[in-house]
Amino acid sequence: MLFRKSVFMLVAVLFTLTGLHADAPAGMKKHMMFQSVPAQKATILQKGEAKMFCPKCGMTLPMFYKTNHAADVNGVTKQYCSIHCLVEDKESGAPLKNIRVVDVETLQFIPVEKAW
Repeated sequence: MLFRKSVFMLVAVLFTLTGLHADAPAGMKKHMMFQSVPAQKATILQKGEAKMFCPKCGMTLPMFYKTNHAADVNGVTKQYCSIHCLVEDKESGAPLKNIRVVDVETLQFIPVEKAW
């Protein structure tokens, strides 16, 4: 009985992690997170080799694009995966200016003051 429960739990976890669901339509076997966009639809504002990753936590920016924030820090644009990482940078003393956020409808960065 314990073995059967363990196998059931393992299968349930695998279905959850892969996004495969028995009730999913044939053409939609993989679930995409709300905050994700394909890399070609993401606007990446920062430069350099690691430009596709949050400078604070290392998360992939297109994967969390709809929660992205950007700010200028000492003349350099940093792009964060979330407001959490932006605030963490601010609390560590980074002088943030020109803070922007992604508009989830247009997928463009807008001034944080215009977001609602």
